[in-house]
Amino acid sequence: MEKNKIKNRIEREITCETKMLHKDVVDRLAKEIVADDEDIQMLASFFSVFADPTRLRIIDALMREELCVCDISYLLKLKQPAVSQQLSTLWKSRVVKRRKEGNQVFYRLDDKHIEKIYKIGQEHIYE
Repeated sequence: MEKNKIKNRIEREITCETKMLHKDVVDRLAKEIVADDEDIQMLASFFSVFADPTRLRIIDALMREELCVCDISYLLKLKQPAVSQQLSTLWKSRVVKRRKEGNQVFYRLDDKHIEKIYKIGQEHIYE
């Protein structure tokens, strides 16, 4: 029952009481918003990569230095398969690049945008 009360309260808070449309604003925005569904889906997928604490810790480490899986595992006190799985996700999302040297694979951030996104997120939570 408590859940329904909260849901009803939230619905009341986000509902326009006056039912007055600001048509000029809405029409202008409809012309300005150009992101199609595919772009929005790709952006949502990209941002979902940042929703995992382990991946954020890996990004934080790679902002400082190019590292191999073993280095990251040791640094973050995680098992190597877990780190490899997270690095695979980061690589598929173009967050990290990899470089092979002999039998070892080294990882680094794909570009400076990733570091900026991470730091902007930090700034936001500390405001």
